[in-house]
Amino acid sequence: MENNYCAIILLNFNAWEDTIECLESVFKLEDVNYKVFVVDNSINDESVNKIKSWAEGNQEVKNSKINSLVYPLEKKPIPYRLFYEEDDIEDNDTSLILIRANQNKGFAAGNNIALKHIVNSSLYKFVWLLNNDTVVKKDALSELVKATTPVMGIVGSVLVYYHKPELIQGVGGRLNKWFGTSKPILNGKFLSSLNENEKIDYPIGASMLVTKLFLEQVGLMEESYFLYYEELDWVIRGKKKGFNTKYAKNSIVYHKVGASIGTGKALVRSEFSDYYTLKNRLKFTKKYYFRYLPFTYIGFLIVIFNRLKRGQIKYAKNAIMIMFDRPISKFKKI
Repeated sequence: MENNYCAIILLNFNAWEDTIECLESVFKLEDVNYKVFVVDNSINDESVNKIKSWAEGNQEVKNSKINSLVYPLEKKPIPYRLFYEEDDIEDNDTSLILIRANQNKGFAAGNNIALKHIVNSSLYKFVWLLNNDTVVKKDALSELVKATTPVMGIVGSVLVYYHKPELIQGVGGRLNKWFGTSKPILNGKFLSSLNENEKIDYPIGASMLVTKLFLEQVGLMEESYFLYYEELDWVIRGKKKGFNTKYAKNSIVYHKVGASIGTGKALVRSEFSDYYTLKNRLKFTKKYYFRYLPFTYIGFLIVIFNRLKRGQIKYAKNAIMIMFDRPISKFKKI
């Protein structure tokens, strides 16, 4: 029997309110058979207990900005099972699997907890990695599935700003190999202006569908980045195996754009976000584009100058320490 099941993975870190809002939209998806995995790597059990309470019908979403995709709320209880990272996961009898991670090892490691089970299961043909701070349209997943081909290993969505749903966050990203930088494509453009497909170097990690074939041949996500550049690394590894990437222009996902980790413009970006952006920019360049490394270092000098100009002394110091591969003093991660 042909198998078209999709595993949907949400990674939760101390943000159960976002997660249950996302789940309300996910359980309204149409035209694709799916099972949802929520991997919780929070610092305590509050989030996983709240998500359990939501599934049991004792916790409701409050103050959604996109009511049409969240309401009416799903009928409860929603069958679920709770596992721990070291458990053998059995997922044949429920629509929601909760997995409690032992610790927070980053974006890739969290997703890999579920991916390790999925890649060894005969049930799934696709995996959708979806940020928990998103709300999705009913056809967001089916449009991603339609866009896959045997060589199209990763397909991304059109990311739209949750708080400004008329504006595009990005349809994917473009890599500058010389300086190791990347930027979203069509950022800030009106959604109504989205016409023809743009060529992308990588999908935005907040929503990307991966085929089971890609997983089997390319492997899991690279965990050493902790955060940022994982999707770029995955795409490049996939290209070496003959896989390509694109986005599905009719798959619309509303994204809150990582408020919990302080992403955004450099002027307001958290120290945590700034550190991993720079650290992994250098790590990625060394791994795949070593000949461009001198230009990446020039880019770092520009970064340091700009941080000093803005009075971000700690940020500038961190950039210098990263350049010379030195450990930095501790900072509050998230």
